[in-house]
Amino acid sequence: MTAEERINKAFSKAAEEYEANAIVQRQMAIRLASLLPEGLEIDTAFEFGTGTGLLTKQIDSRCKVKHWLLNDLSDNMLRTVPALSGEVTFLQGDVVTASKGGQIGHPQLIASSAALQWIAEPFALLEQLTARLQPNGHLLIGTFEKGNLAELAALTGNSLPYFSKEDLEHFAKAAHLHIQFIESEPITLSFPSPKEVLMHLKKTGTTQLPHWSNETPRLNTRSALSELDRSYRRHFSSADGSAVLLSYTPLYLYATK
Repeated sequence: MTAEERINKAFSKAAEEYEANAIVQRQMAIRLASLLPEGLEIDTAFEFGTGTGLLTKQIDSRCKVKHWLLNDLSDNMLRTVPALSGEVTFLQGDVVTASKGGQIGHPQLIASSAALQWIAEPFALLEQLTARLQPNGHLLIGTFEKGNLAELAALTGNSLPYFSKEDLEHFAKAAHLHIQFIESEPITLSFPSPKEVLMHLKKTGTTQLPHWSNETPRLNTRSALSELDRSYRRHFSSADGSAVLLSYTPLYLYATK
């Protein structure tokens, strides 16, 4: 199974429960959309990693979008996107393939939230997409800074290749974009137990990360899960010991061409 197939499978399974559990992703969508000028008129908006439409809905309520091009690997996710005020075209599949073809045309807005970290060559993709962005167009990206989900990285030794603020700044300058806003925002969630942390990740599509699920070698036995539970409680409990913590580090970029 390819990486794209694993990601598709995990997010497709999570589609029905995603919104109820995507606490940080919802906050990210609200923050990102607030960066756009209110009432901005957009002829065509292209969003990749649309998911259930958390960011889409926020932009739709703030701006006037005539035509949406919505992309996601998971058809199950796209089916949950609610009705929008503009015309909608769904582009299910790999965004890298879509960016190389003529499907996305020349949008006035390119947006994405909580998706860039899943792309094998993220800056190559952004370079291809921004080359298609209209002059004076808008690029709106939400992803995660290095140190995201630090607790699990420390306990399992595995993590996605997250970004630094400098990574995004370097890309934007190389692409001759004008940075309007770039900032990170730490968000810490608390859960009753490590088991609830793993359930939260499963319900937000994150179980395909190496060694983070019962299907992977390091967590496929009861003793391994018990050890994870003990280690998590020992190192990452709240001050009063009543909960365990999970750290997110959203990173936002808003730039214009």
